[in-house]
Amino acid sequence: MGGSTLAILENQQFVQIAFATLVVGKWEMEQTNGYKLILKPMNPTSRFQVYARKNPDIVHDVRFLFSSGPYDEVYFGFQADKLQRVVKETEETPPPYKFQHALTSKEFFLLAKGEPNDEIVAFNLGLYNDIYIDYVGSSQFVPTTEYLLVQNGLSSPENPQQIIYKEALPQEGEDAEFLKEAEMYYQQAFNADYKLLNTDDMEVEDIQRRIDLGDYHINQRNNHYEANNKTDEPNAYLKIDVLKKYDKLPPEKSLIKTYRVEKGSVL
Repeated sequence: MGGSTLAILENQQFVQIAFATLVVGKWEMEQTNGYKLILKPMNPTSRFQVYARKNPDIVHDVRFLFSSGPYDEVYFGFQADKLQRVVKETEETPPPYKFQHALTSKEFFLLAKGEPNDEIVAFNLGLYNDIYIDYVGSSQFVPTTEYLLVQNGLSSPENPQQIIYKEALPQEGEDAEFLKEAEMYYQQAFNADYKLLNTDDMEVEDIQRRIDLGDYHINQRNNHYEANNKTDEPNAYLKIDVLKKYDKLPPEKSLIKTYRVEKGSVL
């Protein structure tokens, strides 16, 4: 598969790893002129994954932090009839994408224009004032794929000459452990119950270790987690003595059918 690995697990799950890309999902067999393996990837539940926290350093405003991503066709607004592009149309806006705004409304809207049905969703701030937005573009959604079972492995119906050769899956060691935890990593990236940030714009996605909040205590005054045993690490990306926990913010249940896009951009 050109440098990729496809692992078919006994629990009806599969894991595909290729060029820093991770795909997990369920598989099933179908018998039609031979045996066919059907891979059904697990995709994000929504194009917008929104997380929020109460930031005591922000008094009268609300802050929005957009993770780096394809925001060319993403729109934002506090009213559905007054949406603006997140980034400028005519020039490249360097990340991180973040801005602070006076708290004039408890509701805000996100629109993925150009996606199926121009997906628009609303969120309610509640008591939160610090928002982290993760947008999942079309390229990150993986379609269902099919393979034919052949003597030495799998072949694609479109290219039967290209064989994915089968090998025994390691039962012990780091490779097997990574495969077992692959779904957890995927869920943390796309469908997590919360996100952890160690700086104002850096998400903690260290797959070399799992972060256990039991190793931390809450600083009530600053509303963040501090490590029980602090360590000095030279790399700021791995410095996790202080973590800010953003809870998942569910979208409003009501469907928004009409919207209007205005000129200009948020950033």
